[in-house]
Amino acid sequence: MAILTPFVILFSLGIIVLQVLGIVKAAQKNYASTFVTMYRGLNVAALLKGKEPEDERIKSLIILNSSVNMLLILALVYLYFSQGVTGDHVLVIALGTLLINFLTQKLVDWRITKIIK
Repeated sequence: MAILTPFVILFSLGIIVLQVLGIVKAAQKNYASTFVTMYRGLNVAALLKGKEPEDERIKSLIILNSSVNMLLILALVYLYFSQGVTGDHVLVIALGTLLINFLTQKLVDWRITKIIK
């Protein structure tokens, strides 16, 4: 575990920084930025880069989704460093957070597609 600790910290901080930059770019309504489109599906990224949507709902969806992703990453980091949770509970919690991340990503992508079209 001691060998992976620096990797976990650096990787988590890197993802959190990318999410924060995505929030900043979404707040500026720069939807064609790489920081906004890197976690979107290919179709949604192409829609965001091709059109200039002016709807405020897209901004709030991207900010909300990035915030949820940061919270999930922080939960996984806490889980990695916690000593009280062991065994199968770790696997269930980790897979649950990954499932939540996947489902929120798909839901936000679907909603952005509906708003733009």
